[in-house]
Amino acid sequence: MPTYREFVLELLAWLIVALPCAAIGIPLWLKKRRRGDRLLAQEERNPVTWTGWEILAAFFLTYFFWPSLVGLWLDHSGFFSWVYGTALDESLNDVTKQEHNSWIQFGMVPFNFATVLILFRLASGTQPHQLGISFNSPTNGLGLACLSWLIVTPVVFAFNFLVSLGYSYLTGEKLKHPLEQLAEASPLLIDAILIGLVALVAAPIWEELFFRGVIQPLLAQEEWRSHFAMSLTLLIGITTGIANFKRSQALDFGMILGDLSPILFVMILLPTYAYADRLVKRWIPDRKGCRAIFATSLLFAMVHSPVWPTPIPLFFLALALGFLAYRRQSLLAPIIFHSLFNAVAWIALLFLQFAPGSANGSEATSASTRPVSAATSTRVPIPWQLR
Repeated sequence: MPTYREFVLELLAWLIVALPCAAIGIPLWLKKRRRGDRLLAQEERNPVTWTGWEILAAFFLTYFFWPSLVGLWLDHSGFFSWVYGTALDESLNDVTKQEHNSWIQFGMVPFNFATVLILFRLASGTQPHQLGISFNSPTNGLGLACLSWLIVTPVVFAFNFLVSLGYSYLTGEKLKHPLEQLAEASPLLIDAILIGLVALVAAPIWEELFFRGVIQPLLAQEEWRSHFAMSLTLLIGITTGIANFKRSQALDFGMILGDLSPILFVMILLPTYAYADRLVKRWIPDRKGCRAIFATSLLFAMVHSPVWPTPIPLFFLALALGFLAYRRQSLLAPIIFHSLFNAVAWIALLFLQFAPGSANGSEATSASTRPVSAATSTRVPIPWQLR
C-alpha cells in the first residue's frame, strides 16, 4: 500500500495534468456541441495497401537493426562521455544499463519512423495518411485526447492499483518498470529528462504508429488476422508464465497463481474477444474492426509482460487508444492521449525522486504501489526478453 505522502504526490501529479486537460478539452467539446458537431465523429476508413511482409521487415529493422546501429554509434561517438563525463559500461550495474538502453530507445525514434514511411511507400505505395499520420482538425484531436484522458485515466489507474495489490498479495513481490528503477536509483537531472523524453515522446510516437497505425488497420481487413494476433498473445502469455514459474520455483499456491497469471489473463479474455462485437455494436458496427481493436490492444499489453502485472491495466488503456484511432482514422489523438497518460507517471516519479525526504533507491523503506508504468518498449523484442 502507498504511504500517505506518496499518495498525495501521485494525486498532485494527476491534478497537474488534469487541470490543463479540462481547460482545453471541455471548452472545445462545448463549442462543438453548440454547433451540432461531434469530436468523435466516425471518419472514412483509410485504405490498407501494406501486408504482413512489410510489418515483418519493419519489425526486424526497428527492433534489431537500428537499436544495434544507434547503440554502436553512441558508444563510439563520445556521446555518453559528453553527457555523463565518462563512458557508460552496461556491465557495471542496472542503472548504467538502463541509461544506455534509454538513450538508444530515444535516439532510434526518427529512424523507426522513417523506416515505416519509406519501406511501406516503396513496397506497397502506402501514403502517410493511410497510416494515420494526418493533421486534419488538430484542435479536434487535442480536445478529444484531453477529454478521453480525463475519462479513461482514473479507470486505468484504479485497475492498476487493484491488480498490483492482488499480485503483491499472491506473490509478495512487485516488479518495477526499468524507467521506474532508473528514476529511483539515479539522482541525476539528466536521467529525469531522459525518462521524460522516452515516456512522453519516444514511446507514444513509435508505439501508436506501430500498433494503432500499422497493425490494427491490417487486422481489421480480415478476421483471421485478428485470430492470429490473439494466438500470439497466448504464446507470449505462455512463455512469460513458464519463465516466471522457472524463476520462482515456489510451491506456494499464491506464488504459482501469480506466476501463471499471464496465461490466465489471456485465456479469460478469449470469450470476451469472441462476443465483444455484440457489446459495442453501437460504437463499432464493424465486427472485423472491433476484433482488430481488441486483438491489437491485447498484443500491445502483452509485449509489456516482463513488467507483470502492468499489462492488465495497459490493456484497458490500449482499448481506448485503439477506439480513438479507429473512429478518427488519425494517430494525433492517440499519441497525445498516450503522452498525457505517461506524463502522470513521470511527474509522480519526479516528485518521489527529488522531493525532500524521499528515500531514493531504498526498496526497504517503501512497499508502495507506484503509478502504472509508462507504456514503453525496450530495445529488444519484449516477447523474447523473458525476465
